[in-house]
Amino acid sequence: MLIRTVSPADLQAAYAQGLCPICALNERDERRYIDTMFYDQVTNVTWRAQIRDARGFCAAHTTRILVEGRSALGVALIADDLLKTVREALGAAPALRSSALSRFRTVVGAGRRRVGAVRSTAACPLCLHLRQQTPVHIRSLLQDLANDGGRTAYTLSPGLCVAHLVGVLDSSDPPEGIPFLIEHQQRCWQRLNDELQEFIRKSDYQFAGEPIGEEGDAWRRAFRLLAGWQTGQQLRN
Repeated sequence: MLIRTVSPADLQAAYAQGLCPICALNERDERRYIDTMFYDQVTNVTWRAQIRDARGFCAAHTTRILVEGRSALGVALIADDLLKTVREALGAAPALRSSALSRFRTVVGAGRRRVGAVRSTAACPLCLHLRQQTPVHIRSLLQDLANDGGRTAYTLSPGLCVAHLVGVLDSSDPPEGIPFLIEHQQRCWQRLNDELQEFIRKSDYQFAGEPIGEEGDAWRRAFRLLAGWQTGQQLRN
């Protein structure tokens, strides 16, 4: 659903955003998914079934849907469907038997059955969408790095986050751009290390009078480059 190819223009825009290019492409697709599905596809039977099986979305994507979604009606329809689903799954309370032991066994057994009924049986649909879309982004990136123009444009990027670097190295298809990608990644990490060392040095009281330059937010950029820029769970799942 909504799996899209990536154009050279998409890649160049991602390179220039100052974050991991794969994170940038995934962030764009998150916005498209939320806009399209909650506005145009809210009555899609297959999608509604996926949401019911997942019991909604993960907390991170729920937050993004509520903050950035442009259709309150679409969210309301999905929420109404989900609440009806979990209410039906929870069911009515079982009749209690006469003895204390029988009542205890009935309550415990019913509780376990209800856990299974209420628990989700599928991943967050938006996380699942990004897990399907990310390999498309990775393949497009590697294809772009197989030519001189793509490699030149890629030098604008700060490199890949660790999770997507692992994904790219694991794919290596096509392999022609991998040596350049690794070289650029090492340069980005080295530059960031140098900025961190300068920030740490200037944080010492002996050098407190020296002005802070670009290294002032190196600590923030370093953590982002290590962990990634995405809000959902798809990187780790």
